[in-house]
Amino acid sequence: MVSKENYNPGLGEIRKNSTYSLREFKRRLGIGDAAIRQMKREGLPLRKIGKAKFVMGEDWFEFVDRHTDDNWKFEDE
Repeated sequence: MVSKENYNPGLGEIRKNSTYSLREFKRRLGIGDAAIRQMKREGLPLRKIGKAKFVMGEDWFEFVDRHTDDNWKFEDE
């Protein structure tokens, strides 16, 4: 069982029909600024409203689909 102090609700969960502030998106994926910059260079759209930046869940899923290696195998295969 996970203790309350080690439990991080939503970590890793991105929903297709949601929009996330850049800060929340990074927290959920456990990534930093360098990873975001790399993903942006590789085509992940960031939406800007005023000074705030956002990532749409649908954009994230499309980004992952474009960058998925269809030829990967499990190590034991």
